[in-house]
Amino acid sequence: MAMFSSPGGVLQDKFLIFVDSDEGSILQTSILGSEAEILYHDPLGSPVGVDYDSLNRKIYWTDVDRSRIMRMNLEGSEVETVLQLTTASVPEAVAVDPVAGLLFYSDSGPDTIEIANLDGSKRRTVVLSAQQPRGLSLDPVRSRIESHHQGGYTGQTGVWVASNLAPMTALTGQWSNRGLMFWTDRTAMAIMVARTNGDNQSKLLLSGDVILDNTNVSMNVAFYGVSVDAQNIFFTDWNSGTLFKANRDGSNIKIVYTQANRSSLASVVAYDSDSHPLGSNTACNTLNGGCSDLCVPRNDRVVCMCPEFKRIAHDEKTCLREDQANGPDMIWVEHDSYATSYIKGIKGEPEDYLRTKEMKTWVIRSPAWHWTALDMNYKNNMLYLTDKQDRFIVQMPLNGSIEIQVIYYGISTGVGGVAVDWVAGNIYWTDSFYNWIMMSKAAEKTPYQKTLINTGLDSPHGIAVWPQKGLLLWTDWGTVPKIEFSKLNGQGRQILWEQELDEPKGLAIDYALNRVFWCNQHSVNSVAFDGRRATDYQYHGGFSDVKFVDIALHMDYVFATDKRAQGISQLWFYDRRQKPSEGRKLSLKNKPYGATMYDQRRQESIASQCSDLKCEHICITLGVGQSECACSDGYDIQPDERTCTENINIIKHATYIYSLGNRICSLAIKDSLGPLPDPDSQCFFESDQYEFRALAFDFLGGEIFFSDVKHQVKSIRKAHMIAKDNNSAIVQGVGVVNGIAIEWVSNNIYWTDATHDQIWMARSDGSYQKVLANHLETPHGLALDLLRKKLYWSEQGKEGILMAGLEGNEAALVYSRPGSRPGGMVVDYDDDKLYWVDLNTQSVESIDLDTKQHLEHDIHSDDFKFYDIATFQDYFIFTGSKYGNASGVRIFDKKSGQPATNGVFHKSPNTAYDVIAFVDQHYSSLAAGDGCAVDNGGCEQLCIQDVQSFRCVCVDGYQINGNGRSCRSLPLLQDNFFLMADDYRYQIYQADHQMQSIRAVKTPRTDRPIALTYDFLENRIYWTDFRENVVKRSFLNGSDPAIIRFKDNNSRIDGLAFEPISRLLYFTDTGRNEIGVMNPTGVNRKILVRDATVIHRPRGIALDSINGHMYYTVRDVRGGRIERRSMDGSGLVILVSEMLASPSGITLDLEGDCSNTPQSDYIIIYNQITARKMYWCDAHSEKVESASLLGNDRKTLISLSADGDPFGIATQGQYIYWTDWNIRGVHRSLKDGENDVVLHDDFFSGLNDIKYFNKTALPKSTACSDDNGGCSDFCLPLPNNQRACGCPDSYEGNIQLTTDGLNCQRVDTCEEDIPNGVWSDECTRQVGASCSYQCDAGFGQTKSQHIRCGRNRKWEAVVTELCTDRTCPFLLTPPNAKQETPCVGIVGPSVQCIHECKSGFIQKGGDQLRTCGEDLLWTGHPIICIAQELCSVLSTPTNAVANPVECGSEQRPVGSVCYHMCRHGYTMVSGIGSYERACTSTGRWTGSSILCRINEPDTQPSTHEDKSLPIPLLAGVFAGIIVLLVLLAAILFFLWRKRTAKNRNDRLPANPPSYDAHRGIVSLNDQTPSYENPVYARHSDLQNYQNEAAAVASPARQPPVEKPALEGAEAGPLPVKEPLDDDDIKLIDDDEQFFGVENPAFVKKGC
Repeated sequence: MAMFSSPGGVLQDKFLIFVDSDEGSILQTSILGSEAEILYHDPLGSPVGVDYDSLNRKIYWTDVDRSRIMRMNLEGSEVETVLQLTTASVPEAVAVDPVAGLLFYSDSGPDTIEIANLDGSKRRTVVLSAQQPRGLSLDPVRSRIESHHQGGYTGQTGVWVASNLAPMTALTGQWSNRGLMFWTDRTAMAIMVARTNGDNQSKLLLSGDVILDNTNVSMNVAFYGVSVDAQNIFFTDWNSGTLFKANRDGSNIKIVYTQANRSSLASVVAYDSDSHPLGSNTACNTLNGGCSDLCVPRNDRVVCMCPEFKRIAHDEKTCLREDQANGPDMIWVEHDSYATSYIKGIKGEPEDYLRTKEMKTWVIRSPAWHWTALDMNYKNNMLYLTDKQDRFIVQMPLNGSIEIQVIYYGISTGVGGVAVDWVAGNIYWTDSFYNWIMMSKAAEKTPYQKTLINTGLDSPHGIAVWPQKGLLLWTDWGTVPKIEFSKLNGQGRQILWEQELDEPKGLAIDYALNRVFWCNQHSVNSVAFDGRRATDYQYHGGFSDVKFVDIALHMDYVFATDKRAQGISQLWFYDRRQKPSEGRKLSLKNKPYGATMYDQRRQESIASQCSDLKCEHICITLGVGQSECACSDGYDIQPDERTCTENINIIKHATYIYSLGNRICSLAIKDSLGPLPDPDSQCFFESDQYEFRALAFDFLGGEIFFSDVKHQVKSIRKAHMIAKDNNSAIVQGVGVVNGIAIEWVSNNIYWTDATHDQIWMARSDGSYQKVLANHLETPHGLALDLLRKKLYWSEQGKEGILMAGLEGNEAALVYSRPGSRPGGMVVDYDDDKLYWVDLNTQSVESIDLDTKQHLEHDIHSDDFKFYDIATFQDYFIFTGSKYGNASGVRIFDKKSGQPATNGVFHKSPNTAYDVIAFVDQHYSSLAAGDGCAVDNGGCEQLCIQDVQSFRCVCVDGYQINGNGRSCRSLPLLQDNFFLMADDYRYQIYQADHQMQSIRAVKTPRTDRPIALTYDFLENRIYWTDFRENVVKRSFLNGSDPAIIRFKDNNSRIDGLAFEPISRLLYFTDTGRNEIGVMNPTGVNRKILVRDATVIHRPRGIALDSINGHMYYTVRDVRGGRIERRSMDGSGLVILVSEMLASPSGITLDLEGDCSNTPQSDYIIIYNQITARKMYWCDAHSEKVESASLLGNDRKTLISLSADGDPFGIATQGQYIYWTDWNIRGVHRSLKDGENDVVLHDDFFSGLNDIKYFNKTALPKSTACSDDNGGCSDFCLPLPNNQRACGCPDSYEGNIQLTTDGLNCQRVDTCEEDIPNGVWSDECTRQVGASCSYQCDAGFGQTKSQHIRCGRNRKWEAVVTELCTDRTCPFLLTPPNAKQETPCVGIVGPSVQCIHECKSGFIQKGGDQLRTCGEDLLWTGHPIICIAQELCSVLSTPTNAVANPVECGSEQRPVGSVCYHMCRHGYTMVSGIGSYERACTSTGRWTGSSILCRINEPDTQPSTHEDKSLPIPLLAGVFAGIIVLLVLLAAILFFLWRKRTAKNRNDRLPANPPSYDAHRGIVSLNDQTPSYENPVYARHSDLQNYQNEAAAVASPARQPPVEKPALEGAEAGPLPVKEPLDDDDIKLIDDDEQFFGVENPAFVKKGC
């Protein structure tokens, strides 16, 4: 809060004004010395500099803490802020020219001296890059600014700078003809004096020489402020808070003012009207000197100046806006140590200001931005800047505003250069972090960006465009420094110059002379360049102690920014016409970065085709009058060479993809360096059902591959990056897959399987799976070297890294170390290294891909625990976790080993697994020239690329044909063989009868076979394809494949069996709940059993043809069953139904144990049926069982593990074989269940059906053997050597048997079915027949019971109207209600629905019970439930307690009851208030508050008179009184009980207290007793209370309650207790706890 003095004591002349920085005060005292007057006081301020405007009688001062300049009247009134500066500003000194109306101040923040009008308007910079300017004074005689600072460039007009001086604080002058100036030097601890031209510099007064007049006391003074008048010099002591006065020669020192608390006095100004000239030049006072803005006196003339963002016109008087001016401006960027950026400029021709040493400068301050590189577009009056911290490129108009427009977001901190193609309107930039060159349209928030070059770059920096030649040039200061160029579209890349390069950075082009200029670290150089080659190298200057950053050109001058390591920064000016070493420099306080010249001559207008081409995305200049259209990343140019189409097969930006356990995330690399506003938004596939482990990406297909290790059936899945949510499993039945790699050109996928110790490969769709390596020792990471065609993997059991060819051949251990556990790995083609992380030592290691030399890398990981590794350019990307903290991703610099980002990005509580880095151009270059790229190299199955060529490879069970391209099965067996369907391997396999050798049966590559069977006669195999839900067949050698049954709705055929005599294929359809039969071609078929009420989810099937039976398994929701029917579907017999969960496969052993002859689904009868067996497996109870063919003699043969899920089963000789969906391999045991083993678990992945086939087991004859049993179509064997002829189902008309029962004919029928109904079973549907029908539940008949089939084969009724909806509308559950009875589904007339209000709500209307009426409308109205109203908090009366205690602290719902009782020692006053208060529906409490008063003492006060009787007499009297009292009490008690029994109904309260006789506890409400309710903490039986209450209300009807006896007591009836009077109860003090309950409770006295 500011304070002001009274104006009455203010001096008008001959005074000193000084500042107290500590106290925040402006003070005045007399030159002669007197008490100081406080003119202004602000304890929050920190004034430093001060000056006095004698013309307008105002005081000006600077406030460094608040970065502002203030002024007020001399009397202390009208205090105002003249200039509010940015927080980066540190205004120190201030000086005013009242005649010219100008204000000057020094700012040691940006190191400038500024000028403005006295009111702060029209500010501009007049001295740029001063070194910590402090003192400031004006020479009104010579119209000069006098300033001092710590050294700098001496060529700035009107400024004298003392060179090689230590920090100085104040400057003043005696501006007579002799012109002296005085200043304080804090390092030399002296007051200095010199002439204003710098001559005769000397020390006037040293700190130790300050001896007060007439004393011998010496003082050490910390000089700060200094001022002079005609006779005296005045100075302040910063440390002691003292103001001194002395003669001009330093003698006669006196104290003018001292501060008792030793405050810090800063500046001082002396005013004496006799010696304070105002100056004689008043030209600025007349029409402002003709200037439109600032008028500055200059000796005998005036100089017109312009404020920031304006330029002086050719008349040297008028200021124009920047967009009206024509330059030139030398512009560069600086950063200070406070993270503030400055855009600085020098106006005018360098030829002029370097000759005159007069610089017109401007500056834009930005504490919020962090500019580095810049370029300009003169035509659009725009600057283009890169911000390394906020990571964007912006455009800023030079029109007086400082508004920015973001063009591109996602640059890194390594953007070194930006260049503008002013012809096409594009910008280009280099990025040394990502090592790429990009371009985009130069428009705000443009969606059109393109990566031009991202290979072969090391550290690109400077960049320049040459639109006249259509060229792009850049410097690269990496390991092999060079200057390169290409077309502006990135094509035709060449090296321009490689010699004499030392960290080349800045780059510029002299378009007139065809020369390319660049700055090395210590020099500026150039070469002549005609667009094809470089000649005539030249050196233009430099020194060993400079460190150039960027350069700019203008006419004959080169400008270079110099950022020295010692902190001394400079701007250099080189005249190319002079000797190279004769550069001139401007000292800068801050570190400079990018530089450019703003001038129309730098950007010549040339002809362009862009306006005519009308490119959809980007137009690129290729030279004068030459242009072409280009598309953004992720888009392809169309044939019209103008429009663009999205390429959905590639990722549009270089991307990291990583796994966080239950989700996979992708992050554009350009976004990885900044904070992610919502990292989870980058994720996809998020699901707790998965645990995503390994990752890989197919560049050409745009697909991501990942492993899931959480499901019972583990898998490798893939999805397209455009439609990420649609993922599908391509490989199933794998173990834990920790490594995946994609050979995207050959379209192959590789993976490690740590569970089964294998490495596999397949086509990228999962087909043609091949085992490459077996019997490994915990393989983990996997990587492919596509240049050298090598496969690498880490094997933790071998503690090392192994290498093989891409087919797994020539495997060898290339590195091993005891104790190591190599994990994730990656091939880095830039470094030619294989990198991996060691999970034990947490180290990063590598081997050279050529020499195999091992190297361990020093990575400063802090406490980050690595899991996987990827590389991008010069960086490692790791997944892992902080020890004891969240998982995530971290980026480290390869060379330094230091983190490139702060902390872990995308922290997650889940485990972080794999990470991959993808850059499309890099991957596309690796794909060039691969022979497998076109049509899989002509290979039928797998194409393997070698270094020089490629070869075709067949998967397991096949061999290559002579053409070297196609594959054929290994020699197949014709008898005594197994067939097995492995849908995870997309394959059917054949094995010999001993299950030793395995061959593949050729099937379509993407088929997923489930059920299968075989026909010996035609040598054909039949199978079902789970993927397409169809039935197929082919010859055993794979020829003539065909679909014989196409997909039906909901169909899923899980069981097949072939009957060879009738030539019929039986099938079970678990999807449609059917068993059917078809001929071998599938043309004719017939459903034998249908309807889910009859058969539910049938699966396995086996045939006993000779006996005419079919056996099958049923997985009914009511429980599994083994059933048997005749082979025409009749005669159901349930054989096994108990203790079955989900039976699957079934097989028959018709020879029992008396023969080793194998059996299949071809059945031969030799012995009695009771001696033969059936075997089945139960998937859910994990068992293999057997029973006789009658269902008895049931045995459990094998109890599998909980992970088991058996499916198919077969017998062969003495063995049974079965498959399991979850446990790989073929399982075998003896028929008694002994000696079970697993075979080929390293080969099979997901077996389904298994069958054994032997010609000797074929049935010899049935009733269908001769002439198909006489049947024209189906001959279906029946028991007792009978048969039934059947006709196929038809979609056109009804095919029926003729009267002979043999032949089928078409009968004219009405085929239309009834929607929501069914025709009766007796309905023949024949023309002329009348049929009855029934409607489904919820539908009613609307026509007559019988409908006739007309001659036109149409029903004589509208079939769609026969059954109409007879249900009430769907009844919604009203708000805040709950459904007590089912109200959904088929709800017809008389069905009732009950709704009740939820807890916390009460019914306010409507009906709970609603009935569906005959009119199909609901009775009543929807129930209305509203929130229970709450009564306010019930205040507890004084000296009382509440029960429950919440009554005194919470609002209570309607219906709640609260009780109030007086505390111990207090009694409730009768007739006042109610101890029971109820919350009513009105929200108010019943009754009123009770009143508690303290109990009266039991005895009366004694008197002083002694009237005591003799003790014996007293004893006798007392004994008599006791006897009388006992008798009286007995009589009264008897009368009281009698009266109480008579009136007990009247005395029972609404909620009577109840007494528990066992525990002596009273309950005061009717809630259900619960130990969770404090009131009933010891009341364990609600029935006690109910019985007692009922007994009181109606004692005649209430029998005694039988209760168990207490411990030590006899059992007997529990007497019903009466309610207690108020006098019979007492309240436990609320400080006590009763039976562990904090609430007070009521107990009977004496208990």
